[in-house]
Amino acid sequence: MFPKDMSEQKEKLFATLAEVVAHLYDPVASVRALDELGRAHVTYGARPEHYPIVCDALAHALAEVSASAWSDELERDWRGALELLSAIMIDAAKQQAR
Repeated sequence: MFPKDMSEQKEKLFATLAEVVAHLYDPVASVRALDELGRAHVTYGARPEHYPIVCDALAHALAEVSASAWSDELERDWRGALELLSAIMIDAAKQQAR
């Protein structure tokens, strides 16, 4: 599912998270990009049950890299954001499958 060199995937993930953070107060602005991403992930073999696993891994990674500033509030906020992103992507993938 993933190439040996993950540098391009890392850049894409960072760009997506940056997009979402930039539009925190206007999340609709990110929906088109997330819809496209969700549809694209279908072709990579992503399934709805994969998304919670990825959310957990990303939340854990964020906690690791910002350990000194990490808090329960940040944990809730990031998990909420990641779950929202996942829901949008899953919905787009389901619409594509119809």
